Amino acid sequence: MIDDARARLLDTIYAAHRYNPEICIEVFIHKVDALSEDHQSDLLAILQRRVEEEAKRRLETSAPLRLNFNLTSIYDHSVFQAFSLVVQKLIHHKTPYINELLQMLNSNSNVDLSYLFLSRSKIYLAADERNRLKARTYDLCSDAIEVVGKMSEVYRPVIRHSKQDQTEENNKRENLQHSIIHLSEDCIYVQELPNSLTIVLMLKKSELENRALIDLNIDTFYKATYSIFTA
Repeated sequence: MIDDARARLLDTIYAAHRYNPEICIEVFIHKVDALSEDHQSDLLAILQRRVEEEAKRRLETSAPLRLNFNLTSIYDHSVFQAFSLVVQKLIHHKTPYINELLQMLNSNSNVDLSYLFLSRSKIYLAADERNRLKARTYDLCSDAIEVVGKMSEVYRPVIRHSKQDQTEENNKRENLQHSIIHLSEDCIYVQELPNSLTIVLMLKKSELENRALIDLNIDTFYKATYSIFTA
């Protein structure tokens, strides 16, 4: 089965490279959860070496190919993290500025870590988690978005507007979801933003006393991020 998949991959690489020699190809090796970590590393190294060697021979080139291999599984968040890295490569000229904005947000709000997600998926565009040493923080933050989304479908309030207040901007802001999920010592603050973005923060519970400041910093962060994407 692996040989068949490798053959189809080589056909794809050949066709794509003939069309665009500068193309970057992302390869996802799925269902690796059945293997131990050592076997996963061995499989990745062997496949990467064989595919690159055979592709170069078939393309009759010695130049390095732009091939990236990712190990994924349906039993964890690895596939979403891999897709996140691919998306970040597509906006690589904007990502450093957004990461710097997240660092400023964390510093000014005493936040341990922050992620900027696409609201309808578990793909994150930027992250700053320099101050957090705990593992699986991405898993917690991405799951928090899913929990808030599902709960909001059940408990979404019915908001009635007068004709004077029924402006498009007001409606957009009032429909944005936010929630605080309490953990043992920390909490996760999920704030939906306009344009299908969501920011997720992890911070100490004691820092919620400064929530007004955090909300102000989030609003400033969004305005700066929006200007970067629209520049």
